[in-house]
Amino acid sequence: MNILSILQTILASANIIIIGYGFYKFLNKPHSTLEEKTKELRKRVDEHDLKIKEIESALKQGNDRFRKQDDTNEVVLICTLALVDFELSRCAHDGYEHTADLLKARDALRSHLASK
Repeated sequence: MNILSILQTILASANIIIIGYGFYKFLNKPHSTLEEKTKELRKRVDEHDLKIKEIESALKQGNDRFRKQDDTNEVVLICTLALVDFELSRCAHDGYEHTADLLKARDALRSHLASK
C-alpha cells in the first residue's frame, strides 16, 4: 500500500467523523435551544415573582396607611362636631341669635357621621 491510499483513507475517515459530529450537533440543536429558552423564561418568572411580592408588600403598607388615615379623619370629625356644639351652646348662653349656619354645619356633620 502506498502513502497516497493511506492518506486518502485517513481523510475519508476524518470526513466521516466530522460529518457525523455535525449531524449530531444538528440533531441536538432544538434541545439545546429549548434548554436555553427554558432557563431564560425561568429567570423572567422568578423576576416577576419578586416584583409581585414587592407590589403586594407595598399595597399592604398603603392599605395600613389608609386605615390609619381613616381613623384620624374620624377623630377630627368628632372633634369638629364637639367644637360646633360648644360654639352653639356658647352662642345660646351669650344670647347671640345668628347661628343658622352653625346649625346647618352641625346637622350636615352629624348626618355624615351617621352615614359612616
